[in-house]
Amino acid sequence: LPVLCSDNARTEEQQIGELLNRGVRNVWLHKGKQGSAFYSTEKQILLNAPSINVLDSTGAGDGSLAGYILGKYLGKEDIDCLKLAHTLSAEILQVNGAIATQLDQQKLLTFVSKYYPEP
Repeated sequence: LPVLCSDNARTEEQQIGELLNRGVRNVWLHKGKQGSAFYSTEKQILLNAPSINVLDSTGAGDGSLAGYILGKYLGKEDIDCLKLAHTLSAEILQVNGAIATQLDQQKLLTFVSKYYPEP
């Protein structure tokens, strides 16, 4: 964020506000174990990361982005896209290497409820 913003925007909140004021439609911050935050001019979404045992972090960020894009492709709301992103990332974090070979699209979609059960 500091690279994208002016020196006047010192806090994360100011930086996000500056980007949104400049016309950026969405800001998605990855926060590691703390999950992620998604901002737009209309909303703010905070989503915790699933509690897992990490085996290897290779590919987790790429997987997260791929999960989010899949959600958008399927026409899902932003919160559900984030859940898909976190789910794919969590699955990748639990295997050696960058690919969760046990997954396909349908399994990924069903695994969301494993990490984010409906109340």
